[in-house]
Order: sequence, then C-alpha cells, then structure tokens
Amino acid sequence: MLRPRGPEADPGRGAGGPAFGNHLHGLACELVLSRGLRDTAAALDAVAGRARGPEPDPDLGRLASEALARPPGPLRIGVCAEGPPGFPVEAERQQAVGEAAGLLAAAGHALVAIDPERLGRFTAQATSVFDHVIAVNAARNLGPLGPAALARVEPLTRAVVARGLAIGGVALQAALAAGVAVAHGMWRLFDEVDVLLTPMLATAPPPLGAFPMDGEDVDENWRRMNAFAPYAMLANVAGVPALSIPRGLDRAGLPLAVQLIGAMATDARLLAVGRQLDDRLT
Repeated sequence: MLRPRGPEADPGRGAGGPAFGNHLHGLACELVLSRGLRDTAAALDAVAGRARGPEPDPDLGRLASEALARPPGPLRIGVCAEGPPGFPVEAERQQAVGEAAGLLAAAGHALVAIDPERLGRFTAQATSVFDHVIAVNAARNLGPLGPAALARVEPLTRAVVARGLAIGGVALQAALAAGVAVAHGMWRLFDEVDVLLTPMLATAPPPLGAFPMDGEDVDENWRRMNAFAPYAMLANVAGVPALSIPRGLDRAGLPLAVQLIGAMATDARLLAVGRQLDDRLT
C-alpha cells in the first residue's frame, strides 16, 4: 500500500517481521513515509519479494520506479467525491477530487461515477472488521500485563482491551469473514473501473486533542476516525493498495489530498496515475 498516510502496499508486499502478529490479519502493511513518488517507488522496489510470509508477495509485473517513466492507460477512473452516508466531506475537498478527475480526463482516462452509498456499505463492514481485529490484538498484547499495568494506559486503550477480551473466537471469525466480503466487493468494483478516486480526508486536519483518549466510548472513537478519513479504512480491510496525493492547499494553507485506490497488485499503476496528479514531480 502506497499511501503517505502509511504508506502501504498489498498485504505481503513488505516485510513486517515474524513477531508482527500476521500484520493484524492483513489490516496493516508498512512501507515508508515519503516526500514524493520517486521515494515511494524506490522503497517499494527495495522491499519487493522479501516479505517471506504470511501473505504471498504479489507480482507487480514491473518495477514500481519504472511505472513513473511512462503514462498509464487509458484507464477507467471511478470517481466518488462525496463521503459515505453519515460522513459528509467538505466542499473544497470534494472540489479537489473534481479537479483531479478533470486532470485525469484531460490525460485521456474515462471517468465513471461511483455511488457513495455503494462504498458506504463496504466502509460499514470494514469498520466492524477493524474494531474486532484491533480490539483482539490490543487484548493479546496488553491483557496479559494485568490490571496494574493497564491502569497506566489511557482509558480508551483500556476500553479497547476490555472489548477485545470479551470477543470470542466465533465473533472474530465472523468479522474476518466480513473482511473477505469487503475484499470481494472491491474486486467486483474493479471489474468496472481500474482506479478509484476519492477524498483522502473529509475535513482539515484537526488540532491536537481532537481524538481524546480519556473516554471509554470505543464506537465513538471509530466514528470520529471515519468522519475524518471516511475511505481510509476501506483500503486496509480490503487489502488493496492506496495512494494519497496532495492537490493544492485549503483555506488554512494546509494540503488538500485525494486518494487513489486500486485492485490488488496494481501498486505500480497507482504510482503512474499519481504521477499524473503530482505537480511537484517533474
């Protein structure tokens, strides 16, 4: 997964080490924080083929760095400027998606409108999967430390651990099955389009403290996360690559960003499409 919000590649693309808990059942796959597409591509090429499990390393067909040298396409670009139901996206961020779509259309790609309600069904499922996997993983790592150690962490972390300890094997398996359904739904979407273009964030980055850890409402914390980045969790749960690209500045002078999501093993394609949107790369 390629995101400078991670950035991440397909599960199995980068090594996480044998002690990384199977990458949270595929929800996390680390790469680098990079200043530009060239660095991201170089890092992706450097780690390719060295993951050694637990997921297979997908064959990208060519070096990611080579993808920046030639334009892709023409491709079908699915465009969804709005957030899923219940998670509105600010107008200037929707406009950034529209402007990015215009640039891609001018580059020869075909635009396909994607209903946010369709993506909303996937994001709702993805949230449930994320909740169960994160909670169980927190319980596995922190639960054995005992009450005295847990008393030293934030109340929200304790609440997540308590939730994880209460989740049984059947419920966890059901959540993982829902993750499979999300991945399948995204595969069906990518039968219709080659790349999905969405907002990266719904609002400007909030000030420190906007995600307080002193409460115990786990569901409200996940809701805040989805309200801030409504389509970020979708790529993680579906196990597909995604790339965040800055497109201008908002009213406060902070970067506006759009997100490109692709099917599994299309990391190089996303980099090539991102190259067409990144006005900093010459």
